[in-house]
Amino acid sequence: MYVTMRVTPEEKNMITQYAQAHGKSISAIMRDSFFERLEDEMDIRDYKQYLKDKAADKVKFYTHDEILKEYGLEA
Repeated sequence: MYVTMRVTPEEKNMITQYAQAHGKSISAIMRDSFFERLEDEMDIRDYKQYLKDKAADKVKFYTHDEILKEYGLEA
């Protein structure tokens, strides 16, 4: 699949220099940047949900020992 993106000559120069400095193609830089941004947004979404769940007292924390005992793995 091909994706076209319009950038100014100055932006193209910045992207090209960045890609060269990191030894990657422009495509790899743009793909990596997109997926890093997407992952960050998903992390923020999940964190906000965690805060809502915590405020609603829906979050339970377990100690390491409790987990081992739960699964019959205690030493």
